[in-house]
Amino acid sequence: VCKSEDENLCHLICECSKILPIWTSIEQLLSDVCNEDVILSTRDIIFGLRQDRFFSPIYSDVSNFIVLTAKWEIWKHRNNVKMEKAQILKSSDLFKRIVDACKLHINLLMYSKKWEKINLALRITLNNVNSTEMV
Repeated sequence: VCKSEDENLCHLICECSKILPIWTSIEQLLSDVCNEDVILSTRDIIFGLRQDRFFSPIYSDVSNFIVLTAKWEIWKHRNNVKMEKAQILKSSDLFKRIVDACKLHINLLMYSKKWEKINLALRITLNNVNSTEMV
């Protein structure tokens, strides 16, 4: 997406200068949702977060849900830039897309028993995100 380095999965998803601010904002979002400091490693982003990393296993599900949604939105944006010749979005605009996609998907999970404990907190946090003021 940055067009300044050779593209590979690790660079595209984790290391690109256009993407790094997004992960910083996602770390803050996850910290708010999970009520604990969350720092994502490249391994966490690529392979997912282990359940034993959090006080409660539901938080690893929520964190992986948000990380997976972010990776999907980054990948879609990359494809739009590469194949559709779309303009590269500002990090704040791409983060807004990620938050909007999370809101859409959380609505689909609204009635899931597994998610009911965290659903309200996640909804409130996502609704309070001001994507124009990234961390």
